[in-house]
Amino acid sequence: HDIRISAGQTTTLDLDARAASRASSFGISVGLSGGSATATATMGPAAGVSAHATGSRLDAGGDVAIEATGINTATVDSGTSSISSSLISVAAGGSLATVKPVVEAYIGSGSDVDARSGSVRVEAISDASATVHAYGFSTGSLAFGTSVATADLRPTVTAQVEGGPGGQATTV
Repeated sequence: HDIRISAGQTTTLDLDARAASRASSFGISVGLSGGSATATATMGPAAGVSAHATGSRLDAGGDVAIEATGINTATVDSGTSSISSSLISVAAGGSLATVKPVVEAYIGSGSDVDARSGSVRVEAISDASATVHAYGFSTGSLAFGTSVATADLRPTVTAQVEGGPGGQATTV
């Protein structure tokens, strides 16, 4: 018989932030219109997954597989609009998506693994993505605007067989 230890996790974050402003003035005057929107999504190590055997005896007549799969997706949108029929209009927007999951699969120290007529497979897979959009619209006699979109995608993926007593694998 085969032995399979498998763990999987899917995490999705969708954020949307919007801001709008409008200013009007009549006669001799100064008007100001401004708006800003910021959206931030963060997935850290808690969005990770681990599959492992530590201090265990795995005795299989066939294959031994230890598998960890993490699917992490972040989508962030932000937008601003500022309209001024007077003098100054300012708009600013920003989007940040940070995706840093930890995906690990391992045979830990002190484990005894015997796959008599099969193979031993240790596999860690990360399917991580970050999508960001930022837009801004500003109109007026003096119009200023900025939009910034940043994606920080850094998964940590580990698949390993740790050493047993004396730094050697017990049985593989």
